[in-house]
Amino acid sequence: MAALRGLLARPLASYYLLLSSVGLLLLIGLTMVFSATSVKDFAEGGDASASLTKQAVFAVIGIGAFWACQRLPARTFRAVSRPALGVAVALLLLLNLLVAMGSLFGVTSIGPLRAELLSLSLGPISLQPVEVAKFALVLWAAHVLARKGAVLGWWKELATPLFPVVGLLFVLVGYNDLGSMLCLLALVVGMLWAAGVRTRVFAALTAIGLAGIGLLVAAASLGAGSGSRGADNYRLGRLTMWLDPPSPRTCFEQELPNCYQLVQARYAIGNGGWFGVGLGQSSLKWNWLPEAHNDFIFAIVAE
Repeated sequence: MAALRGLLARPLASYYLLLSSVGLLLLIGLTMVFSATSVKDFAEGGDASASLTKQAVFAVIGIGAFWACQRLPARTFRAVSRPALGVAVALLLLLNLLVAMGSLFGVTSIGPLRAELLSLSLGPISLQPVEVAKFALVLWAAHVLARKGAVLGWWKELATPLFPVVGLLFVLVGYNDLGSMLCLLALVVGMLWAAGVRTRVFAALTAIGLAGIGLLVAAASLGAGSGSRGADNYRLGRLTMWLDPPSPRTCFEQELPNCYQLVQARYAIGNGGWFGVGLGQSSLKWNWLPEAHNDFIFAIVAE
């Protein structure tokens, strides 16, 4: 234990722990993407490693960007934080404008720029504004929290300017993409925790966050018929289906909406049991479970 404490007390211990954790997650992620996509990729294109190769390329690009960014001084990130946040907000406003135009007038493009679900496309280039927002929020919030220092214990210091900006991002992201909004919320909570904000603050933040999620679900439900993802009460249906899941027989016989994927995911988890069927041996990935390689890869991991 003394030797372990000595290793953890070294100045770069947290840095190496972070590197090893990220490296392990990257390896597990690539392995599970290959496991979940190999059968489908081989059936469709004859190349079982097509998705793995694509993800590996992105991983290499990410590692290269990380290597470059870790050598930049902190003042560079501070200088970039505000412009990055401004660009993220502008892109989100543009995406929401195009989505609103599509709902009202059936037009989702301005010249060569067009909106496709949650992304903006310009020719062959496609970008999800929320990914820029995640990056910008981390940079900007870190700058604000580091600048405020010990006074973070006061609500007034948290309320300006952190909460208004976070609230704006949640509104711009949350109506169209609740999942990404929850990721942004997790980022904020994690950064506040790392910055040493008092524990009692998180109880209030949790209540505010749950109320906001409820409002977004209600807003999507009220938007039925507007042409948005909420037009068929998508979020409310997923939530009620999770709280009160039907039996598989009821789901298939009555063709209930929002339950097929839930039932197949439960089959996968149940089929795996405590110890799983073995790496690469999942049967639900054979086109039984929709989005098995991304949204529902947890079920494939469990199987």
